[in-house]
Amino acid sequence: MANAAPAAKPVDESLWWDSFVALFDELDKVPPSEKLPDHLAEKLRRNHAWFLNSVTRFKPPDQTSRLALDSHEIAVGSHRLLVKPELKNVALRFSELVCLNEVQSYILVRRSYRISKLVADVEDKEFLHSVLMNYFLERQCLFQCLRRIFVNALHTSNGLLSTEAFKGIALQLIDDGFEQKLQTIFQDLLLSVFSDQTEVDLKILWVDEILIEENLLMDILFLAYYDNFCSCKIEQWITMCSLFKDVLCGSLNIGKVAVSTEARNSFAHVKAKMLLILVETLELENLLHMVHDEIPFREGGSVFSVIDIKEMDAQVSSFYDMGAVEAGALLLAWAVFLSLLLSLHETHNSSILMEIDHISYVRQAFEVAAFDYILEILRNGTFRDSDGPVSGYLSVMRTFLSAFIASYELSHQKEDNTLIKILDILYHIYHGEESLALQFWDKECFVDGPIRSILFMLEKEYPIDITEFVRLLSAVCEGSWPAECVYNYLDKMSEVPGVEGLLIPSGTLGLILKVLAPNIAFVYWECAHSGILLLVLRLTQDIHSDNVDDVSFTLNLLHRMISFNKGLGFALMGLDKSLPIQTSKNSMQLAMGMSVDMVKIICSLIFKSVQDVSKTQILSVSLDILTEMLKCVPSHVIEAVVKSNIFDVNTSGTSSGPWLLSGGLVRMLMEDSGEKDDSYALAASVLDFTVQLVEKGAEDNLVSAFIIFSLQYVFVNHMHWKYKSKYSCWKVTLKVFEVIKSCIRASKVSQKLSGIIWDILLSDSSIHNILCRIMCISAEALRSYISHHHEFKEIEYLQLAICSAFDVLCSIMAYISQETSSNVSALVQMMLSPSIKPLPVVQAAVSLISFSENSTIQVAATRALSSLCFIASRLQSYTVENVSPVAEAVQIKNLQMAVLCILDKEVKIDEDLIIATFDLLSTVAYYQPALLSSLIFSEEKEEVSSDVTSDSVKQLAAVPVVENLGSYRTTSPIEAIRNYVESSEILFYSAPHLLLSILNFLKALWEGSIQFSNILGKIRVSKEFWERLSSFLSPTHVMNGLLQKSFNNSKTQCLSLRYRCLGNVLGIMAHELFFLEKIMQCEQPDKATCTSMVNATSKHANVLYAQEILSTWFVDSSFLENLIKSFSDIEYDKEVVFCAKVAVCVCIVHLISKLTTGNAGSLSVSLVKKIGEIYNMLIAHSAFCTLLSLYSLRGYSEEKELSSLIISDLYYHLQGRLEGREIPSGPFQDLSNFLLSLGTFECNDEKYERIFFLHLDNIRMFDIKKVQEEIGAELWDLSDWKTSKEVAESMFMHMHSANSSLTIATSKHFALEALVSVIAVYKGNMNNTKSFLHGRDISEPAVESGIRYLCSCLQHVADMLVHDQNMPEDFLRVFITQQELLLILSVILLKHNSHRTNNIRFLPLSILVTKSTGSIIKVCADVRPITPLLKRAVKLVLTLLLTSLEFSNNMSHAENKSEFEVKLLADASFISIGLLPVLCKYTHDAEYTNLSVATMDLIMKALNPDTWLPILRKHLPLQHILQNIQERDALASAPVSFNFLLTLGRTKGGAEMLSSCKFLSSTMVLLSKLHDGRPFSNNLDKSEITTIYDEKHVHIWVASLAIIISLIQSLGDDISYMDIMVSALRYFFSEKPYMLSFYFSALIRLANDHSKKRAQTHKFQISLTALKLMENSLMLLCVLARYQTSWIKVMKEMDSELRETIIHVLAFTSRGPQRVGDSLGRSLTLYCQPTTKEEVELNRRPSFIRSQHGWFTLSTAGFLTKTTSSDSLSTSLSVVIRDEENDNADLDYRSHFSDTIAIHIYQIVFLLLQFLCMQAKAAVKRADEVEFVDLAYFPELPSPDILYGLQDQAIAIVTELCKSSKPNSIEPETQSVCCLLLQMLERSLYLELCVSQTCGIRPVLGRIEDFTKDIKGLIHVVEQHANFNQALKSLRQILAPLYPGLLKDY
Repeated sequence: MANAAPAAKPVDESLWWDSFVALFDELDKVPPSEKLPDHLAEKLRRNHAWFLNSVTRFKPPDQTSRLALDSHEIAVGSHRLLVKPELKNVALRFSELVCLNEVQSYILVRRSYRISKLVADVEDKEFLHSVLMNYFLERQCLFQCLRRIFVNALHTSNGLLSTEAFKGIALQLIDDGFEQKLQTIFQDLLLSVFSDQTEVDLKILWVDEILIEENLLMDILFLAYYDNFCSCKIEQWITMCSLFKDVLCGSLNIGKVAVSTEARNSFAHVKAKMLLILVETLELENLLHMVHDEIPFREGGSVFSVIDIKEMDAQVSSFYDMGAVEAGALLLAWAVFLSLLLSLHETHNSSILMEIDHISYVRQAFEVAAFDYILEILRNGTFRDSDGPVSGYLSVMRTFLSAFIASYELSHQKEDNTLIKILDILYHIYHGEESLALQFWDKECFVDGPIRSILFMLEKEYPIDITEFVRLLSAVCEGSWPAECVYNYLDKMSEVPGVEGLLIPSGTLGLILKVLAPNIAFVYWECAHSGILLLVLRLTQDIHSDNVDDVSFTLNLLHRMISFNKGLGFALMGLDKSLPIQTSKNSMQLAMGMSVDMVKIICSLIFKSVQDVSKTQILSVSLDILTEMLKCVPSHVIEAVVKSNIFDVNTSGTSSGPWLLSGGLVRMLMEDSGEKDDSYALAASVLDFTVQLVEKGAEDNLVSAFIIFSLQYVFVNHMHWKYKSKYSCWKVTLKVFEVIKSCIRASKVSQKLSGIIWDILLSDSSIHNILCRIMCISAEALRSYISHHHEFKEIEYLQLAICSAFDVLCSIMAYISQETSSNVSALVQMMLSPSIKPLPVVQAAVSLISFSENSTIQVAATRALSSLCFIASRLQSYTVENVSPVAEAVQIKNLQMAVLCILDKEVKIDEDLIIATFDLLSTVAYYQPALLSSLIFSEEKEEVSSDVTSDSVKQLAAVPVVENLGSYRTTSPIEAIRNYVESSEILFYSAPHLLLSILNFLKALWEGSIQFSNILGKIRVSKEFWERLSSFLSPTHVMNGLLQKSFNNSKTQCLSLRYRCLGNVLGIMAHELFFLEKIMQCEQPDKATCTSMVNATSKHANVLYAQEILSTWFVDSSFLENLIKSFSDIEYDKEVVFCAKVAVCVCIVHLISKLTTGNAGSLSVSLVKKIGEIYNMLIAHSAFCTLLSLYSLRGYSEEKELSSLIISDLYYHLQGRLEGREIPSGPFQDLSNFLLSLGTFECNDEKYERIFFLHLDNIRMFDIKKVQEEIGAELWDLSDWKTSKEVAESMFMHMHSANSSLTIATSKHFALEALVSVIAVYKGNMNNTKSFLHGRDISEPAVESGIRYLCSCLQHVADMLVHDQNMPEDFLRVFITQQELLLILSVILLKHNSHRTNNIRFLPLSILVTKSTGSIIKVCADVRPITPLLKRAVKLVLTLLLTSLEFSNNMSHAENKSEFEVKLLADASFISIGLLPVLCKYTHDAEYTNLSVATMDLIMKALNPDTWLPILRKHLPLQHILQNIQERDALASAPVSFNFLLTLGRTKGGAEMLSSCKFLSSTMVLLSKLHDGRPFSNNLDKSEITTIYDEKHVHIWVASLAIIISLIQSLGDDISYMDIMVSALRYFFSEKPYMLSFYFSALIRLANDHSKKRAQTHKFQISLTALKLMENSLMLLCVLARYQTSWIKVMKEMDSELRETIIHVLAFTSRGPQRVGDSLGRSLTLYCQPTTKEEVELNRRPSFIRSQHGWFTLSTAGFLTKTTSSDSLSTSLSVVIRDEENDNADLDYRSHFSDTIAIHIYQIVFLLLQFLCMQAKAAVKRADEVEFVDLAYFPELPSPDILYGLQDQAIAIVTELCKSSKPNSIEPETQSVCCLLLQMLERSLYLELCVSQTCGIRPVLGRIEDFTKDIKGLIHVVEQHANFNQALKSLRQILAPLYPGLLKDY
């Protein structure tokens, strides 16, 4: 018995922890507005002990844990860990290094090993460093979780769902002593020390990370106090104060070893946060409230008592002599605290408080510059940009400053800079904090009251001294409402100083404030003027002065007001027309000639500043203001900028040359870059201005110059500039990328900009180098960069820059993909080059896909790689696999592992990243299939190593740690795909976009089929895969109506995606059916080319899951019926679309009326130009001119007034149409139709927004976002366009409706196309006898229901077209697919069921299809213009009509029809007659000729000629049809027209029509073209007869002869048409005697070769068409021979030779199978090749004559065993005469095809005999006339032996067939054959009689007896069938004279 495995060693359960990295990631993603998920709430509760004790739960080493690691396995609670020796050694070393418990160390080492590519080696410093980083990451994420809990708990007052849960957790922690534990932990961290033997690098790292933890801990403690989760008691305050003192004194270890820059910054932040916590816990805000409301101290709820305050004062006094600046701030706060206390009731008399000298604290604080320290904190960028509760800290500072102002009196004296410092502090506090600015302007907020008093004090100096005043206003101008408050505050001011342009009216009162000189005094005048006006006027004065600071502060205030509130921008730009200024001018307070134009003022500032490098800041802010104003009124701003030429734009001398900006900007950027950091501000301003110029549609030299400057100077050089802040460089980079993106968007509509931008981007190598420099960084290098740079903004902006670079690359690749040029641009060469340093772009993209720390970078890299794969596939010189040959295998492995990690469902991944990854796989499948195979089948290791996630701590730590990685981790891409498919039903409703990307990839695999057979072999074998894949397409879902209609934007998008998902599933199944069919074909042994495919798929070839699912669906009538209806119910609502177009016209006309007043508002420059062009076209329209004339008659004279009036009336007409009222016909309707035809704002070619590497369409009719940007309607509320906004909103509403309608319709159409495909493939499989689906027919009720529904759709379309013949392309696409489905269903029902006996029950459906298609055909006949889509639609309708009419015609011949069915057929006939005129019209178009002619042919055959001849005479363009036939390009379709002409020619009226159109002449011309100068043999007896060179042309000969025959027969003996007979005789026979060789080529060679007795076995090639040609030529001979006079005259020279040839052929055919050759072993093989599909189908069908005699013994030898494909038209079919003695099975298969050949042979024999009979009768007639027989003039006749052979064959076959049939129940086909043979027998007997009478030849001995016996037997059996009575009567008449007495008993 095997030994049991040793039990796991148990250890303390508290040693285990679930990853806090993963927990924090989950917490970080919970929006405050949503409820905390239950599972996450449970995790938080489960970690309560860890939250309470935090890092103290990481325990020190102990002996128990050390010994536990010696066991094979340890048990930590419910978790089991196998102890691996190599990991154990590293854990023990790590435990010793950081003083951590051994078991916890092992857990960390084990986790680090799994997420690292490093080897677990105790001597490997890099691995130890990785473990240490993971350890600190866990500790810090633990603190991050705690901080996030308290932050989320702050929002309870807002009623958010998740905050109550977080507040409960926070309060529970506080109740359990969390506050005290935090202080203890903080003290321990401060006192912690590393071993002196520790390496310096590790010690520095340790200090950095510990200080990060201390900062986090201070944040948590601050939040606990800030939102009053707990009150700071005296004990805690004293403890914190003591710790603060120790920190300042440097007595703690951590402060001594903080040597790095990052550590010193962190330590400074710790001190600042400690100070702010101490200030916050003084509750200054509460004291201010008590002072404000005069609340006594005892009632104020203060935490501290007077005794406590005394104790606290003793503690604070210990800071008195420290001299530390940090202590000064605490001293000042304490002084303020005491001052406020003393001002309360009951405290100012307190002796204890009175003893404390708070003034001394103030004095000491000022001595150590307390305010300077506070400013230092506020100016510290890392503190402001940290992710802590910065707003809370700033709020504490604000309260502290407000309390100080309230406590001590301030004066505005130049010698006292205290106020200046306070204002500086306030500026930094409020700047960027909207919540604080809102409180400042809230009059109810008592905290900001003292600060507002400062503002009031500064107001008194305005605008003489504006610096501090304007600066404070700028600080509190944060947000829309605060900005409005600032504007209103300034606007309502009433001080008036001496400002140029302002006048003080006489009588104005004033107050002398100060006498400056005997005649000079400073006076306060009481004269109201807007403070805004004063500010602007002061700015205009300072332009010409050196007062840079005031100008800068003023511009900054203006910029902030405009940027936060665009309404203020309009107010400032309209300042000159504002009511206050107009009032001032009217009251003479303002000079009448003064104009206040803000745009011109700013332009002047820029013009002045660009010349002076010292005014960089002014230039920067001025550009920012100009940019904001450009957003408001683009046309006005651009016009002013261009007119003033402030940038001195020049060209190189030619209009097409490059535009250059003045060198002023370049100089300012170069000289001012560096310490001031102005280079960033100015560069950013220039770039922002460029973006707005581009987006607003400016196309002049200015915007071109700025684009070139931004790209070729700023982008190329900005990385070499010096920056004060490291992140500024990346911010400039991002700004340039914004310029590039805006230029790319603009290039789609502006040819000028397109040429500039693409020339630069595709050809400028310097730009390419910068782009590569940003992108070409590996994930490892990026992680290293991040680990060595602690500045948050720098890291953030770098990552954003990388993302933007990849986005730009994708946009450029998208443009390149649309180019048809074969030249490879320099950019593409660089992007795909393997030699780019530091690494190739593709390699960088692959690496960054694994950068799991930032999913946005992963998405961008994934999309970039997809685009590169696509572009590489188009270039032969590059392939993605070989971009970096050295690292190819490594890169493929890395990419595979990255994909695996992203697709691992156990790891929480961003949905966009998963979608991008599946899109990448789809792209690779389409364009790099070899790479996909490498990714799927790359060698896999036993454990999943993280090539992908090397150092991907955050993501992989989220995975639960268990021993077997395979139990939770996806091990292959195929497994990952299966996992997602398992959830497809859930994804269908929750994440349809993700599901669609998955299905797109699967569809790509199935479309690749053979090349991905190995991959498919692993996927398609799973039954569960198919069940899950089709789960959301199950009958239950569809029939429950899950696909509801909705026009809500988000719901519309989801619904659209769901339909596409359904379509993809059906598409996959269709490909699967096709794939299986190919496999079955390749499994045949003679298919050598498919061997590899069979090997790859043979073991899975019997996987029939998809077929089983489809057969279940399609047999279920209700499901298929609902599926057809659901997908076919495509409501392309033309009314919705039309309303949207009308709404656009309404808006355009309204904008025209606005622009005619000169007010362009917020419209973009490009839109203003476009509307101007529309207006010019409108007024030039003839209808507009008509209206001008009409209006002038009504008394209006001025043309401008008339135009405005017409535009106004047109607007109301269009508005009425939008509301449902029709526009009366006339000029206004013409103008509205003209506007509608312009298609303004419609996407047109951009309608289908493609992901270019996948060809996915984002369907939309209007790009609403683009239109909104052009119109700027969101700003109309803020300007005088407010009343017009309703027009724009109405337009956007209708645009949304149209887009929604189009989106749903297009998605349904996609699903419908897939349904059509799967039904079509399914139908094909049903017909395959080897298929699983054979016999599993589609449900007939479902097909019938589908036909009815689709017919109703067609009728609906017809009804729509009656009212509006405008058929948009999207509408036509839907219509076409509906017809395709209807055609398939109709074929299934009407054609595939034609063999059934009760198929007449489908007649009503057939007539319904006829009616529906007829309606469409009638309407579409007049639709113009005729587009390719319309032609395709009409052709489908005609095909449908043809199909239905074929069925109806077949049913008209059915027997035993009911009265109802007869009535239906009558209705069908009536409908058909009505269609004839329309069908005649369609014959004018070559595209429709075949179908329309074929349809008319069917109708003509079914109806009496009297009904259709009059219609055709009137409407049929017969001459046009004949001309088309003569075209060589129309030869392929000529047979269809010939069939029609044949039917027409069989009636006398039709023949007359043909004759009048000179049909015979046209035919001769056509046949001459076919002849093409190739000579035929002139010798009838020559053995090798040359036939026409193209088999398909023989058909035309056959048809031509048939028509001429019918023509002559129909015209009869009318003398007026005799010339037709003569012409035919000459053309076809006498003039070209060699043509007989061509006509008789089918059998003449057989007769010649047989007569020469060559070899024993002969093979002769003939065709069925050649037999028909011979038959028709003989029929024509017979017809023409009737006219003896003409015949003798024309055929005299060749008459005898013709008869000899005929006798020669008869001699061959008379030799039956019993007498072929001279020996029994000799067989005659006729090789007849099927040339049409119909012939191949005939050969599949069995024999229908079933005779054992004559030519019916022909068989298709070897057809079943030797042919490889029944569908191959090139397969040779051998038709042989069966050898009776050698009864070979292969030679005994007779088919319908062999019977057809035999029948044609006998028809030829009959015609040959008929011709000889006619010749003989003519000779007999002449003999009778001259009363003697002149043998010299008697025609040659066959010998009796020939005639006997023919007689014997006829008798034997007819006797056999009649015997095998019951009396009077013979089959029609058999009856026809029997009639033919009886007629042939009669003609042969007649010729025998002629031979006997003229030559005296009698039958040989025994012939009479044998013949008598056979003929009597024939008569006996024939008499049993009444249908042969007439034939029998004729036979008896000829037998009587030939064999007298033979029939005496009959």
